[in-house]
Amino acid sequence: MPSFLENYVELLEETITRLDWNLYWINLPIPDLYLHKNYFLLDKATTNTIEKKIFHLIDKIVKILVNEVDALAIVSDHGFSRYTKAVGVNDILLRLGLVIPSYSSSTHGSREFLDILHEKLSAQEAKKSRPFMLRLFGTIVDVIPSYIRRRFRKILKKVFKTHKLNKVFTLRNIPIDLRRSLAFVDAYSTFGIYVKKPELISYIIREISRNPCIKWAKPREQIFRGENILKLPEIVFDLNYDHGCGAIVSGIGGREIVARSEMFGWHHPKGVFIIYSPDLYISRNKIITLKNYHVTPLIMCLLNVPLHKRMDGIDLAIKLMSIKKPKFIITMKNGKLLEE
Repeated sequence: MPSFLENYVELLEETITRLDWNLYWINLPIPDLYLHKNYFLLDKATTNTIEKKIFHLIDKIVKILVNEVDALAIVSDHGFSRYTKAVGVNDILLRLGLVIPSYSSSTHGSREFLDILHEKLSAQEAKKSRPFMLRLFGTIVDVIPSYIRRRFRKILKKVFKTHKLNKVFTLRNIPIDLRRSLAFVDAYSTFGIYVKKPELISYIIREISRNPCIKWAKPREQIFRGENILKLPEIVFDLNYDHGCGAIVSGIGGREIVARSEMFGWHHPKGVFIIYSPDLYISRNKIITLKNYHVTPLIMCLLNVPLHKRMDGIDLAIKLMSIKKPKFIITMKNGKLLEE
């Protein structure tokens, strides 16, 4: 990690004064990558030598930039925190009969396991730990070719039922049949539900809102607007981060709430926005919480780039920058922007 940052510093020192630039952009994946692997550092009062060197190099990058630029913005689109729970949105939709598992994949367990997986799970069952031997047994079964599993179908089914495998999910998550399902979450990083029938939207919102891991769920039209809105999932939701839920289970995981015995690190919606500019005034007596859509117009104002009237967050950017008469883009003609 430190050597990676040292390359950034070296490149910055070589180019910051030699190149003719108006905007200098650095995409720094650290400390995000580091925290994903070492999230326990969030509990530590002190850091070790490696971490100190990492942040020392980041400080060095910032110092070089401050001495050479008119304005500097440091943006992290998310924060980082520790969590104990994940939510299986597709498992909720499975219980409602809206998600159809994909039975075609031989690498995600047998049909017998899928049949048992459909059973409704209680919160108490979801909190139970997975016994090691059962977890090992499930892993072994998972790698057995399907034609062999079919020969021992009755035995496997009896073992699954005896040990109530739906309480102690051992196999890998099961994929979804996107063609046959009426509603589904396509990826763990997408906080949206695709719904094929509009009449199901209010019903789904009501049902998933009952889950304590879901902070809110709304139709996309209440959150977004614009000409590309039809490309978004029909339902948008957010997680209850401050109550320990920080992730979505991809595919079908076997439980509507996955309570882990150990904490895990993941993103937190509250990021960081640090800005340096002589033209910007913010009262030190007030902490300002910005929405993510405030960042773009604020940076555009710093760059003296014309704004578009349809952008969100313009009023706050104009206020913070003390702009008396902002420039707006009206339209485009022959590939050129016309300003108001």
